[in-house]
Amino acid sequence: MGEEAVVMEAPRPKSPPRYPDLCGRRRMQLEVQILSREITFLKDELHFLEGAQPVSRSGCIKELLMSSYITCQDK
Repeated sequence: MGEEAVVMEAPRPKSPPRYPDLCGRRRMQLEVQILSREITFLKDELHFLEGAQPVSRSGCIKELLMSSYITCQDK
């Protein structure tokens, strides 16, 4: 009667393994960061364009023709 009773602990439930957050918080945070950068870029561009001088249509056409002429001369 020298046997000792072995007491075993009851098994504890394991937490589920961590899977990558494919559709969750991390992806949405990245999307928000991308949109925030795009908004900042567009605001800067709008601010720049608001300060630009208006250009006449003939000035744009002349500039386009000159750049086309220079490109043709380079070939």
